[in-house]
Amino acid sequence: MMDVAELTKLYFEDFGRFSEFMEGLARAGLIEYRVINREHKYIELKGAIATSLYAGVDPINTLVLLALTLYGPRWISSPQAERAFKEINRWWREKVKAAKGRSS
Repeated sequence: MMDVAELTKLYFEDFGRFSEFMEGLARAGLIEYRVINREHKYIELKGAIATSLYAGVDPINTLVLLALTLYGPRWISSPQAERAFKEINRWWREKVKAAKGRSS
């Protein structure tokens, strides 16, 4: 199973690498992936569900939408989901804390 928490971080930190990875999944026929606006990280995904993401979506919702697209609704009740939620919450708190420290 692909680590959705790492994929979520990649979306926010290195959209180019994220996009390359998703394009690879699309070439393999696992999902449909389309970049609408690279600057705003606006994308459309079709897999187990169809969804869209853009830079304004918070990391938890991004995590959920990526996971549902890749694995379907059963992912939410999996052990991987609990670990991923904790990891993204910790990662995001660190990012917000670092940003607040820079703005002081």
